[in-house]
Amino acid sequence: MNYKNAFNCKKCPTSNGENGCPMWWEMIMTNHLGEQKVEKNCGYQLLPSMLILVCKQTEHTTFAAYDMRNKLVENVGKVIQAVQHKFNLPEELLDMTEDKPLEIEETNNEST
Repeated sequence: MNYKNAFNCKKCPTSNGENGCPMWWEMIMTNHLGEQKVEKNCGYQLLPSMLILVCKQTEHTTFAAYDMRNKLVENVGKVIQAVQHKFNLPEELLDMTEDKPLEIEETNNEST
């Protein structure tokens, strides 16, 4: 596209067609009630709103991932307890409360 009036902000063409400007954006925005509306404006004016929406979506995604991680840890803990109970394993073997690695004593079975 040629954009004959690109970045002519003093006489904004209010379109993004051939005679318009590439910074003229038309976006579908959703308000807090779920109503959708087409926003038509200069990209310089719409960019802050769009970035806020992206940040809000990222925040929801982060909370969802955090919640999934917590549920996974909880369920893995239940599985470990079931395995521990089923096979009568010592508690310290599967203890997940400490951050240090489990030290296992090596036995030397070589006969001298």
